[in-house]
Amino acid sequence: MNLNKKRMGWIDQPAILGGVPFVVKEWPEYNTIGEREKKAVIDVLESGVLSGFTASADASFLGGPAVLKLETEWSDAFQVKHAVAMNSATSALFAAVSACEISAGDEVILDPLAMSGAAAAILGNVAIPVFADVNPHSMNLDPETLENCISPRTKVIIVIHHAGFPAEMNQILMVAKKYGLAVIEDNAQAPGATYHGQFTGTIGHIGVFSLNSNKIIQAGEGGIAVTDDDQLAQRLRLIRNHGEKVVPEMDTQQSQNLLGFNLRMTELTAAVAAVQLDRLNDLKAWQIRLANHLTQRIRRDYEFIAAPEIPEDCTHVYSGYRLEFDAEVAGINLALFAEAIQAEGVPVRIGPSDVLYHQPIYRDRSIRGNSGFPFGKKWYDGYVSYDEGICPQAESLVNNSLFIDTLIRYPISTEDMDRVLDAFSKVIMFKEEIVAWDEAGRPERSSKFTSGSETNNDEHKQPTEIEQPKLTEAEIVTPESISQAEHGESVVIALGSEAYGSAYTLAPVAEVLMERLDVELHVAVSGSAMDVFGERFRTRLKHFDEPDKTKQNLDTMVEEWIVEIKPDVVLSGLTGPLDRLDFAMQRAAKKRGIKTVAVLDSWTRLSERLSDPDRDSPQAYLPDKYGIPDFTTALEYANLGVDKSHLQLVGHPLHNDLKRMIQQWRLIRDRSRRWMEVDPNMDLVVFFSEPLADQIEDGIIPNPGYNEFDALNTTASGLARLYRKHACVLAVKEQAEQRSFGDRLQGGELGGVRVIDITDSPLNEFEWLLAADVIVGMSSPMLVHSACVGMHTIVMQPNLIRRNDRNPLTRRGLLSNHETPDDLANEINKHDDQDKRTLARIRKEFRWNEDAAANVAKMVVELCN
Repeated sequence: MNLNKKRMGWIDQPAILGGVPFVVKEWPEYNTIGEREKKAVIDVLESGVLSGFTASADASFLGGPAVLKLETEWSDAFQVKHAVAMNSATSALFAAVSACEISAGDEVILDPLAMSGAAAAILGNVAIPVFADVNPHSMNLDPETLENCISPRTKVIIVIHHAGFPAEMNQILMVAKKYGLAVIEDNAQAPGATYHGQFTGTIGHIGVFSLNSNKIIQAGEGGIAVTDDDQLAQRLRLIRNHGEKVVPEMDTQQSQNLLGFNLRMTELTAAVAAVQLDRLNDLKAWQIRLANHLTQRIRRDYEFIAAPEIPEDCTHVYSGYRLEFDAEVAGINLALFAEAIQAEGVPVRIGPSDVLYHQPIYRDRSIRGNSGFPFGKKWYDGYVSYDEGICPQAESLVNNSLFIDTLIRYPISTEDMDRVLDAFSKVIMFKEEIVAWDEAGRPERSSKFTSGSETNNDEHKQPTEIEQPKLTEAEIVTPESISQAEHGESVVIALGSEAYGSAYTLAPVAEVLMERLDVELHVAVSGSAMDVFGERFRTRLKHFDEPDKTKQNLDTMVEEWIVEIKPDVVLSGLTGPLDRLDFAMQRAAKKRGIKTVAVLDSWTRLSERLSDPDRDSPQAYLPDKYGIPDFTTALEYANLGVDKSHLQLVGHPLHNDLKRMIQQWRLIRDRSRRWMEVDPNMDLVVFFSEPLADQIEDGIIPNPGYNEFDALNTTASGLARLYRKHACVLAVKEQAEQRSFGDRLQGGELGGVRVIDITDSPLNEFEWLLAADVIVGMSSPMLVHSACVGMHTIVMQPNLIRRNDRNPLTRRGLLSNHETPDDLANEINKHDDQDKRTLARIRKEFRWNEDAAANVAKMVVELCN
């Protein structure tokens, strides 16, 4: 196995043992619906004809204009005489079997790895499925076993081109011709595949294509049956559209004893499918390119997996990419390997899930309760075996096939394919530990788990992240598990008057305290915190927003409130200036001898948080407990003189909350682009910055060492270079009360990229974070939050004086700073290769985030005891 360490970057413990997943990005869902499809649908809606079918012997028997157009274009594209559009591929398979004039008790041969709809089409015609074995390399019907399955009752062979791999049609057709059998091709997974110069699906008597949303050509649902036989085409159309009603009125040679159904396609589906058909060659080529890249690397670097071997004069279109897995060579069984790969963030699957004849309807030989229909003697006078072992090759594939299918498609890149295989490498690198963990009964997952003996393999050793001269991570106290509070403690939560950050940090803690620990909760708010808590909680809030308040009278008001409610613990953030609510709460509590907890972030300079300007000693003002988001912050506090007993590692509750919001990311993404009135597929870069420019110009903050206007213009210029051929939006978010960009957002200086001020948008800053493709900024706390939840985060601080860098991510070396447009363009372009190490380190630093809100709540209640 060949490891490209430069490409793979920093390697953590395997995710299945508690390490950082190798792939931290969100894989895009397959969706090729674009503006052309939308326009086609609108045209149909405006026409007022949603279905052109009626069950009558006139022109409407064949459907509306969109269906007829699709059928004509489909016939032309696949060089076949007739195309018959239906509402699904399963319907088309049912109609195809019926069109071959199947009678009750007839037999139809197929392989047992087929999708259940193929066998259901047989049973729906009161015929009997007979299962023939498969070729172990292609998964397709094996011509060598086919002839042994033929009996006097056999009428049809169904051939499935599994995962886009063409079946051995020449040999199958020779057997069919010898016994006078019809051949139906289930080509749902292989549109555009070729076999000796012919399109699969057009070689047998009838071919069936699928338009399901997970197929190469997608229209939601839909199917197409194709044939060169006029009589078969006529029967297909009659079965599609209530043929028993129209046959007497039509000039047809068709027997009147034919039952039709409503298997008709809508005009909307046809309109989408026609546009998708026009894109087939591009989509097919994309998948082939990705698969070829995988195959090249697998054959070069991996001995325990085998790539597909494609026969000459054939084209595989890779609706799925199947790997043959050798557990003996790998040193780990397939199920455990696949589980470990999935934990690394790569959606592989073991397949096929099982052979069809293991389903209950074949085991019990009945599709209607216990009636025995249609297998009983009343309908079928033969016998077919569904016993274990009738198709040994198919059964063996269940235990040695690994599929990469949802990733072999647009818009995934060849770099993503490298990432998939690098995840394979990582799991194999740690296979001994993973197997030992599994054999030990799967003890609680921990990145410190070993297989029983310490390894000396340097590849497994992790780099030291930071010098730890005064403190080790093991010395930091973490909250103990606690039961529900017994006494109804009174806890006051104070939220700062800064932007949403402090409120969003403490809101999930408040939920845990009220809902899980059943404490008596009193909430004080100021500034933007009122909006957050007002929307999230139906509870009484104490406001401290009087316009004439000073530090002195704010302290007085807060102290009076504390005396009134008599809390056991005061909980607050410590954000913003010392004359704001957070610090007033702490001062009032200290004055009254009440225990205090402060929840910190990893953002601003720390020294001012440790000292009250009215006191001489830095230790004079100190909460009883600091809730620390990560070890690096704890170390910085310790270096400033805080005793380690005051520190508890709890994580950052906001990150915990953001991860829950990620489930809504698609909705948020669509909402953001609708508000901006841009193409929903347009790339979006959001620029976050502390609104300091006006304060700098007014001399309030002298010589900060950076200028946000330079950063904004550099960002726009870098995006213009990167997106020369593609659309991009640069969204600028400030704090509404301190806006400073103003009309400077417009003009040629921004490099031709569309810039939109989103400060007054209906989305808050955390929703914009999740809506973005890339987060860029200078000194905003949002950069920390975005990086910790796995967003692509870039720091842009041109001409920065390093000692003035306020961003903790760059201060710690967790994110590199970029100063020029070229730097930015290159970083965005190669993010997937370059940022893996950064994101892994950040996530490891903040690994308490999953339970952060509960950890803070436990810390608060512990002080009550």
